[in-house]
Formats: sequence, C-alpha cells, structure tokens
Amino acid sequence: MRSAVSRPLLALALLGPLLFPWPLCAALALAAAFYYPFAPAVAGVILDALYFSRGAAPSWGLWPHGAPLYTLCGLAATFLALLVHRFVETSIMTS
Repeated sequence: MRSAVSRPLLALALLGPLLFPWPLCAALALAAAFYYPFAPAVAGVILDALYFSRGAAPSWGLWPHGAPLYTLCGLAATFLALLVHRFVETSIMTS
C-alpha cells in the first residue's frame, strides 16, 4: 500500500519542470522513485521536451545534434530505482 505522500510527491515531480529549477525537479523525481520507479524517466522526458536545444547539448555518436541528457539521466535513475524496488520487495517478502 502506498502512503498518503506518494501521489502528491509524484504530482510535484511531474509538474516540477514547470515550477522549479532542474536540481529540485531531479530531487523530487528521485524521491518519487521510491514509490513509482518510472517517475525519473517521465520527468526526464518532460525536461527534455521543455528545455532541449538542438546543438547546445553535447553531441555523441548516436545523437549528432545533441543527446537528450535529462532523458538519459532519468532512464539511469529509473533503472537504479527498479533494482532497488525489486531488492526491497524481495527482502521484505523473504523475511
């Protein structure tokens, strides 16, 4: 069961790119990842949709016009959140 804080935290994490600077938005997305593991990926996509500037981001092999860094960071945080979520579920169920 999710706590009473989880849904407002998710709402703040997803509305954060519109209201807060990116470090606070990243912190909110990481906090929401405890309850919703895909929150950082969605927040990263929202941040890139709002602030991605073609040519201003560093270019890598796959992205010659700039990499979507917020999305990539969000996917990395989502991957870590899924690992932690699975580990916590497994350790709680076995004990």
